[in-house]
Amino acid sequence: MKKVIGYVSVKQESRNHPYHKFVMESFKTVCDQNGWELVKVYEDVCSSPKEPRIAQIQMHNDLDRRNDIDILLLYAFGKLMVMETSGGKKRMRVAK
Repeated sequence: MKKVIGYVSVKQESRNHPYHKFVMESFKTVCDQNGWELVKVYEDVCSSPKEPRIAQIQMHNDLDRRNDIDILLLYAFGKLMVMETSGGKKRMRVAK
Protein backbone atom coordinates (compact mmCIF):
# COMPACT_ATOMS: atom_id res chain seq x y z
CA MET A 1 0.00 0.00 0.00
CA LYS A 2 1.38 3.39 -0.98
CA LYS A 3 1.82 5.95 1.79
CA VAL A 4 0.60 9.50 1.20
CA ILE A 5 0.99 12.88 2.84
CA GLY A 6 -1.03 15.94 1.90
CA TYR A 7 -0.53 19.69 2.01
CA VAL A 8 -2.94 22.62 1.89
CA SER A 9 -2.65 26.32 2.69
CA VAL A 10 -5.79 28.20 3.73
CA LYS A 11 -6.61 31.74 4.78
CA GLN A 12 -7.53 32.11 8.44
CA GLU A 13 -11.03 33.38 7.60
CA SER A 14 -11.71 30.42 5.27
CA ARG A 15 -10.68 27.62 7.61
CA ASN A 16 -14.23 26.86 8.79
CA HIS A 17 -15.81 27.32 5.36
CA PRO A 18 -17.62 24.23 4.00
CA TYR A 19 -15.42 24.25 0.88
CA HIS A 20 -12.28 23.90 3.01
CA LYS A 21 -13.86 20.99 4.85
CA PHE A 22 -14.65 19.46 1.44
CA VAL A 23 -10.99 19.87 0.42
CA MET A 24 -9.81 18.15 3.60
CA GLU A 25 -12.23 15.26 2.99
CA SER A 26 -10.99 15.05 -0.62
CA PHE A 27 -7.57 13.96 0.61
CA LYS A 28 -9.20 10.95 2.31
CA THR A 29 -11.49 10.24 -0.64
CA VAL A 30 -8.67 10.15 -3.22
CA CYS A 31 -6.63 7.86 -0.97
CA ASP A 32 -9.57 5.53 -0.37
CA GLN A 33 -10.36 5.34 -4.10
CA ASN A 34 -6.76 4.41 -4.93
CA GLY A 35 -6.08 2.08 -2.00
CA TRP A 36 -3.49 4.44 -0.49
CA GLU A 37 -2.77 5.10 3.19
CA LEU A 38 -3.11 8.76 4.18
CA VAL A 39 -0.39 9.28 6.78
CA LYS A 40 -0.81 13.01 7.48
CA VAL A 41 -2.19 16.25 6.03
CA TYR A 42 -0.10 19.34 6.66
CA GLU A 43 -2.19 22.50 6.87
CA ASP A 44 -0.91 26.07 6.90
CA VAL A 45 -3.49 28.53 8.25
CA CYS A 46 -2.39 32.05 7.38
CA SER A 47 -3.81 35.52 7.69
CA SER A 48 -1.27 37.09 5.34
CA PRO A 49 0.49 35.87 2.18
CA LYS A 50 3.79 36.98 3.72
CA GLU A 51 3.52 34.64 6.72
CA PRO A 52 5.99 31.75 6.78
CA ARG A 53 4.52 28.41 5.81
CA ILE A 54 5.50 26.46 8.92
CA ALA A 55 3.56 23.30 7.98
CA GLN A 56 5.11 23.30 4.51
CA ILE A 57 8.59 23.52 6.01
CA GLN A 58 7.76 20.69 8.42
CA MET A 59 6.42 18.59 5.54
CA HIS A 60 9.65 19.03 3.55
CA ASN A 61 11.74 18.21 6.62
CA ASP A 62 9.68 15.06 7.21
CA LEU A 63 10.03 14.05 3.55
CA ASP A 64 13.81 14.41 3.87
CA ARG A 65 13.83 12.19 6.98
CA ARG A 66 11.39 9.54 5.80
CA ASN A 67 11.86 7.32 2.80
CA ASP A 68 8.52 5.50 3.03
CA ILE A 69 6.31 8.25 1.55
CA ASP A 70 5.33 7.39 -2.01
CA ILE A 71 2.92 10.20 -2.88
CA LEU A 72 2.42 13.84 -2.00
CA LEU A 73 -1.09 15.28 -2.49
CA LEU A 74 -1.17 19.06 -2.86
CA TYR A 75 -4.26 21.22 -3.06
CA ALA A 76 -3.54 24.13 -5.38
CA PHE A 77 -5.47 26.19 -7.92
CA GLY A 78 -8.73 24.40 -7.12
CA LYS A 79 -7.33 20.92 -7.82
CA LEU A 80 -5.71 18.09 -5.93
CA MET A 81 -2.31 17.46 -7.46
CA VAL A 82 -0.62 14.08 -7.11
CA MET A 83 3.17 13.99 -6.95
CA GLU A 84 4.79 10.59 -6.90
CA THR A 85 7.97 10.70 -4.83
CA SER A 86 9.20 7.11 -5.03
CA GLY A 87 12.22 5.97 -6.99
CA GLY A 88 13.91 9.37 -6.93
CA LYS A 89 11.71 10.52 -9.82
CA LYS A 90 9.01 13.12 -9.33
CA ARG A 91 5.92 13.09 -11.55
CA MET A 92 2.89 15.29 -11.01
CA ARG A 93 -0.69 14.91 -12.25
CA VAL A 94 -4.18 16.09 -11.33
CA ALA A 95 -6.16 13.71 -9.11
CA LYS A 96 -9.40 12.39 -10.57
